[in-house]
Amino acid sequence: MTMNLKQLRYFLAVVEVGNVTKASQNLYISQPAISNAIKQLEDYLDVQLLIRSHAKGVSLTEAGKDLAVKAKALLSYAEDVENQVRDLGQALSGELSIGCFVTLAPFLLPGLMKALKEQYPKVSLKVLEGNAEQLQAALMNGDIELALMYDLALNPSLDIKVKKVAPPYVVLPANHTLAQNEKVKLSELKDMPYILLDLPLSREYFLSIFDAADIIPNIFMRTGSYELVRSMVAAEQGYSVLAMRPQHATTYYGEGEVACVALQNPCADIAVVLAAVEGLRLSRKAEAFKEICSDLLALQG
Repeated sequence: MTMNLKQLRYFLAVVEVGNVTKASQNLYISQPAISNAIKQLEDYLDVQLLIRSHAKGVSLTEAGKDLAVKAKALLSYAEDVENQVRDLGQALSGELSIGCFVTLAPFLLPGLMKALKEQYPKVSLKVLEGNAEQLQAALMNGDIELALMYDLALNPSLDIKVKKVAPPYVVLPANHTLAQNEKVKLSELKDMPYILLDLPLSREYFLSIFDAADIIPNIFMRTGSYELVRSMVAAEQGYSVLAMRPQHATTYYGEGEVACVALQNPCADIAVVLAAVEGLRLSRKAEAFKEICSDLLALQG
């Protein structure tokens, strides 16, 4: 007996919904057929993959979690090989699942998707927007192949495919006395209300800039919305520190504008990266997307 793709598909179907009954309905396969396939997997690998409970359905053992990640990658690769052989001489096709840090998505995805459509019109993107913790979990679970995010506390099991430095800067109301300066020190702003972009890992990075300058920011507001931060600054309610610079000075608020001023304080730069799970083979679609990311980020400086 050997392990086969059908067994892995049945196993992942159960993992996805958490019970055999629902998986059998989704696949239009009998419950005994699915249970038998998973039992064969467990016998062949000599490990328990699922913990079965009548009340709670099934949960994964550590071995099951590991197999689920690798099985997703293997099935994706198998599909890629199948499409490649079937479509020799034809363009790439099918869906590619990626993730993008929520504040980066408006900056990067439109250009990337436009370039992808121009080069590979038969490839579609399924995008998960989330914070750093959510994206890293999705990568490790095999839900997405690639993720665009900041290089903040990255899981050591992740491999960086593309990298672009994004130096932090100060956001001020356009009419502020320091808005026309080439650079500004945090000490010049320490008494102003500070509006913190409050997302996991991002908040720690921005606050570390103040720590390095031995300054305690006067935090007026915390929000997970990038555009709300900018709108509050445009409304002259304070200032902020961000990493990606928009191409315009207007905000959703509609009144007033913001100015982006370089930060004079020495601080660790943050970088935008395209990450994947180390050691897992990327599909041809993912490799193509990686090349597009590399080209586009290089053009953006």
